[in-house]
Amino acid sequence: MLNGVGTGTLLMRNNKQDSYQVATLHSTQAKVSISGPIATTEISQSFNNTGLDFAESIYVFPLAENSAVKAMEIHIGERSIVGKIMEKKHAKRIYVQAKRQGKRAALLEQSRPNLFTTSVANIPAGETVTVILRFNQTLILQSDETSQVKHYEYRLPTTLTPRYQPIEQRLKNDNRATENTVEPDSTANHEIKNLEQAIFPPQVKQAGERVINPINIQVEMHEMNFDDEVRSLYQKIDQETVDRVRHLSFTKHSVSMDQDFVLRWTLNENTENRAQFFTETIEGEEYGLLVLSPPEPGQKTQSLPREVIFIIDSSGSMGGASMQQAKQSLIFALDNIAPHERFNIIDFDSSYTNLFTQPKEASQDNIRLAKNFVRKLSAGGGTEMARALRSALEMKADGNFLKQIVFITDGAVSNEQQLLTLLHEKLGNSRLFTVGIGSAPNSYFMRKAADFGRGSFTYIGSLHDVQPQMSELFAKIGSPLLQNIELEFPTGIDIEQWPQQIPDLYAGEALIVPVKFNHRPSWVTVKGLNNSIWVSTLTLDSSKQHPGVSSLWARKKIESLMDEMVRGQSEESIKPQIIDVALGHHLLSKFTSFVAVDESTVRKQDQKLASEKLANLQPKGHRYPGTASGLNLWYLFVLLSLSFAVIVRYRHIYVVSWIKR
Repeated sequence: MLNGVGTGTLLMRNNKQDSYQVATLHSTQAKVSISGPIATTEISQSFNNTGLDFAESIYVFPLAENSAVKAMEIHIGERSIVGKIMEKKHAKRIYVQAKRQGKRAALLEQSRPNLFTTSVANIPAGETVTVILRFNQTLILQSDETSQVKHYEYRLPTTLTPRYQPIEQRLKNDNRATENTVEPDSTANHEIKNLEQAIFPPQVKQAGERVINPINIQVEMHEMNFDDEVRSLYQKIDQETVDRVRHLSFTKHSVSMDQDFVLRWTLNENTENRAQFFTETIEGEEYGLLVLSPPEPGQKTQSLPREVIFIIDSSGSMGGASMQQAKQSLIFALDNIAPHERFNIIDFDSSYTNLFTQPKEASQDNIRLAKNFVRKLSAGGGTEMARALRSALEMKADGNFLKQIVFITDGAVSNEQQLLTLLHEKLGNSRLFTVGIGSAPNSYFMRKAADFGRGSFTYIGSLHDVQPQMSELFAKIGSPLLQNIELEFPTGIDIEQWPQQIPDLYAGEALIVPVKFNHRPSWVTVKGLNNSIWVSTLTLDSSKQHPGVSSLWARKKIESLMDEMVRGQSEESIKPQIIDVALGHHLLSKFTSFVAVDESTVRKQDQKLASEKLANLQPKGHRYPGTASGLNLWYLFVLLSLSFAVIVRYRHIYVVSWIKR
């Protein structure tokens, strides 16, 4: 029942009913403290149980994919419950037992690297529930390719595009009762309902000027030098500087949670070093965060013309502004293909269509044909991404061309691991560049796909972003700035860095590497390959402690270990390592959860639990094509096919059971 549920969704479940009703969301508060390349965020989201009975609630929300969640508290009325970190199965067992005993309890789990679930049991009628989370994240440091001006970016998701689960995955019953649900589904009826939730999740639309699912964000920026004002890309803000601290808040007290909150600011080049080193000492262990902005080592001439395969997502989740942004981005990209280069377009929704059977030269006639093809695209159907991606990866490559894939999508899928495995197995010498579209894309999948594809990720949140962001992408797409990057520290210093193999660096990008070491280094030598071997030795100032560095190192190690499972390592070999790191650093992960129990009993065994549900706010600009006849026919076919498959499977189980008797 949880597939596709978005941020701000408080589900209240009845023990006797398989239904949910709407709960009341009071407000969301976010306090952000930014210093250097690290942001520390505290989110408080308050709900009210308006029912007459005790309730169990389920709260689903997104965070940035690089967030290190390090603390959780639940405030219910006058009671405050602090979460403890432990192995996931143990935490869930404690929570379920406390719920049955009528005790207040809370459970925080990771559903995806950027999607989390909080369950709260035995909420008294008429009381307000406040969920408080604290997490660290690294900022994005980039520079404009044309002006070489550096800027930082902070992103806080406020809603998400509902995630589609492919038909094949549902028929095989993959990932049952694991990441998408708090309790396992057990009937064929639930299986069909889950498919419906994945395609048409419960959402409410923004109506006029009234604020729905309100959020108020306050930001403090410390010890920074700015060339100009801090910009909020999608919401209006006020700002002032007091004692070298920049304070930011919404111009309106609160705004609707229908689009990611994104801040961007330019650094003063006169005061910003090319190398920064932030350290933290925790229980005698030394951690560091190395931030490098390598200068251009010389222009690398591209030896081969490009063969660019564009994949464009025209599924139902792309309806509205997202489809406009995607089409305009692709048309802009077509204008940047040289006549002697080759290209092709793959459009996908429930199925996929190739513009050409094989890539063709970017002649005027072919480009004109391609633009007409793009202009006629409309959103509808499911997000069957794997077949389109496989088609692009397996498209026969010409050794005289440099094959590149540009993937334009909102990433609204739930089978990320399957797609990443496909990339790992089929990429070869190709490179994949992802373009995230819309007001709430699945940025975890987009960034991770670019990582496995040895490319980069570009985000387009509005039509105004298309020209500058696509220009920046095509500045990068020619070739990496640095490859085969290695770090060398002074003799006698033992370093544990993650990832162990530093990815290629593209023009305008910064190198951010978390490390653990036995002694603080005074310098680092960076080596890379461009036209020739590039070497630069940089002095490191590590005199100042910076909170959050250790948790970011641990978060990156966990992410790197999870990547090894995509590359073929067994979960049995990786899971103990992740649990050890997560418990040691008090971090949420796929295998660890926060749990909190108030030992006082508030609900007697004969008292009921009410059931309520709060739908999340539909992402800004989205328009799901529910009235499109093609989508309705496809959806009906899917449900009938799945129903038939489920009936056949259960009949088979019954017959086998009868024969064994």
